Amino acid sequence: MSIATIETQPRVAHVGFGRDKLLVEIADGRTVSVPLEWYPRLLHATAAERTDWRVMEDSDGRDIIFWEQLDEMIPAVALLSGVKSRESQRSLDRWLADRLDEAQMDEINALIAERIRGPLKVDILGAEFRRKMKEAGITLEDLLDGLDEIREERWRERNR
Repeated sequence: MSIATIETQPRVAHVGFGRDKLLVEIADGRTVSVPLEWYPRLLHATAAERTDWRVMEDSDGRDIIFWEQLDEMIPAVALLSGVKSRESQRSLDRWLADRLDEAQMDEINALIAERIRGPLKVDILGAEFRRKMKEAGITLEDLLDGLDEIREERWRERNR
């Protein structure tokens, strides 16, 4: 005797957000609720960015929720299977660095100046600087670590 199995793919009906949850309504009536921390780009997104989603289909016809502004794609089947984002920390750090606005750059400038205990030219912290950091694959953490090393080296030179 043979048994026929029917596999249906979940269809996304609606996407919403709780205070710290991603809520997805499936067309068959189920609602999936997962922590936003599972998807860091959604966690760091503004409310407007979160609501700007659409459903796409992959080459096999499976629903994928897509946030173009965030460059985030989550397959509906992954939500039902409990699969978290697999984005690397390095990739997320680059994405977050690209989102920095001028006010945040001023805060970073103050932090860097405090860490190196000396004057810092503000003009290097602009769009050109961010672009060059991105091209070189350097994160803010890498930059601050390098500044710490320079400070320690200068201290050693002075105390010889």
